[in-house]
Amino acid sequence: MRVKNQILVLILSFGVGSIFAQDKGRFSLTFEYGSKNASSVLSDNWAVRQDVGSYTDYGVNSRVDVGNSINSFGIKPEYSFLDNKLWVSSGIRFTNVSAEMMKYDYAEGGYFFLRYNSEGTTTEYARVNKISESTNYIGVPLELTFSPFWYRNFDFYAKIGAELGFKLSSKTNIEFRDAGMVGYEQTVIDNVGVSVNSYYSTVYGSIGTKYHLSDKLNCGFEILLPIAMLTQKNSSLVKLSQVAGVQFSLSVPLK
Repeated sequence: MRVKNQILVLILSFGVGSIFAQDKGRFSLTFEYGSKNASSVLSDNWAVRQDVGSYTDYGVNSRVDVGNSINSFGIKPEYSFLDNKLWVSSGIRFTNVSAEMMKYDYAEGGYFFLRYNSEGTTTEYARVNKISESTNYIGVPLELTFSPFWYRNFDFYAKIGAELGFKLSSKTNIEFRDAGMVGYEQTVIDNVGVSVNSYYSTVYGSIGTKYHLSDKLNCGFEILLPIAMLTQKNSSLVKLSQVAGVQFSLSVPLK
């Protein structure tokens, strides 16, 4: 059985080697920008007074709104083979996860109450107009793209990928109603116990098209299908789910 396995490995290796020998492939350098959004609900860390209303996605006319955005920029070498039907790529991607919470009438000076201290019989609230948070990650994506057909200068493709990122920085800002509370921002944040995951990891798929502008430049557009978040607490402000969005790219053939 062991000899048979070795023979099978040799046959597969020879077959794959023959494919690459017949098709030398092509390298390109791709620059990408992605914009995504997720369904979100307020994290349990933030003790907003319950009598101010419910929490819903940003833009809904409720008493307190929460929202988010996930934007990324990446640079990745890409290798295509099998007559440009299959592409493998990896590189570096910078991802920003932003979230915010505000009163629906924020523009008119609306505010809500945030409990930041509760010890014994003492309970302290701060009047808050808005809370925002921004976290930056650097990651490495690994992607496999299959292009079954093309039409004139258009390639149509499906992609699967995974990404692992590491936190670079995170900042939480509180806009208080009372100017005298500004100096206590860090104290309030410490009491709330803000914590953001040091890792960012997803698996995802997309469908898209690439247009060949010339022999030296291609542009692409793809729709990101619902993304599975493998890590939690990538925002201390909101819980993220059902992430989707779009991505744009420019590719420069190198060979």
